[in-house]
Amino acid sequence: MRRRVDPLIAAGGILLVIALALAALGTGPENTDHGRTASVYDEGPGGAAAVRRLIEAVGISTTTIEGDRFEPRVETAGVLFMLRASEFVTAQDVAFIRRYLQEGGTVIVAHDVEVFLQPLLEAFDVRFAQAATSSTSHLAGPLFAGPPAHEIQSEIGRELRLGDGWDEIGSDGRAPTIAMRSEGAGVLIVIGTVTPFLADSLAGADNARFAVALAAARSPGRTVAFDEYHHGVHPSANILAVVERTSPGRALLFAGIVAFLYIVLTGRRLGPPQPLDPRPPRSSLEYVRGFAGLVRRAGRQEIVRDGVRRELHAGLARAEGVDPAAPFDAVIERLRSRSAVRADLARALDVRLGSRLREPELVRTVAAVVELLRKEGP
Repeated sequence: MRRRVDPLIAAGGILLVIALALAALGTGPENTDHGRTASVYDEGPGGAAAVRRLIEAVGISTTTIEGDRFEPRVETAGVLFMLRASEFVTAQDVAFIRRYLQEGGTVIVAHDVEVFLQPLLEAFDVRFAQAATSSTSHLAGPLFAGPPAHEIQSEIGRELRLGDGWDEIGSDGRAPTIAMRSEGAGVLIVIGTVTPFLADSLAGADNARFAVALAAARSPGRTVAFDEYHHGVHPSANILAVVERTSPGRALLFAGIVAFLYIVLTGRRLGPPQPLDPRPPRSSLEYVRGFAGLVRRAGRQEIVRDGVRRELHAGLARAEGVDPAAPFDAVIERLRSRSAVRADLARALDVRLGSRLREPELVRTVAAVVELLRKEGP
């Protein structure tokens, strides 16, 4: 017969699987190239710390976007660099980016892996195509007039497949690698490579001028922000923000509530079981005393006397080699042939146990029976 699965257990298992899946989707894959982070906190050759210092050197202030949620604002920074995001850009992030563009902000997205930017690329009708045929991309348009930049060099790059409303401003000679489109009062620029912004590539071609031109052309004098939220920088002063504002946190909270209700509703105890009676176990003497007390209160002294009497008969019969089922008189006659004194004592004890005795006398009689049987033993 198959055992029926408790529906609460099944629901808890499903919620646990969902929570683990959401937690896995909330972080980047384990094979992320940690040598090319494009983070402004990375001082290494694969970081963008040098680009940030370069932009500040020309008189443009910079800041970062990080914390427990991604929400860029034009009041804080007029230009936003999203360089090689290592966490997925969600649909909610895209909504904030669209609002930022509508208010007049400039967003510069540089990456060579489409999967991290999928919702963003789909929302603005642009795709990554095959790898660029050349490590050099030629620049065009007034955006790169000051400081003048004509071409950039990149180790890894992707061509772009553009939808309606996009303008090509950089190409590898066959297809666009850099494109721009207007969105409301703002501008979105997508670049199929992150190499020009890395410290070890700034000296190549016009890479340094290219980065400065993007930061200064659209909003001279305005603050430039770097997206560190999608590099995993999520510090929060309140630990409850993880539970309140993330899908894995809400799923784990719900799973905890279901588990608690299951324990309460099924009457499961919490912690190790406790004995009902914490007193130590009783000794054999306590049981004997308890039984004696019951016999005394019930007035059934004959129970004790009959038991001792049977012990007297059986013990003497064994000592004389007689069948214990034989009459007691035959046992006494056999005992008398050896010791008349013991035979008379045994007869007297038997007669005494046949009638009601006071408690002290009963105790002395039982002691006398024990003594007689010990001396008659082998």
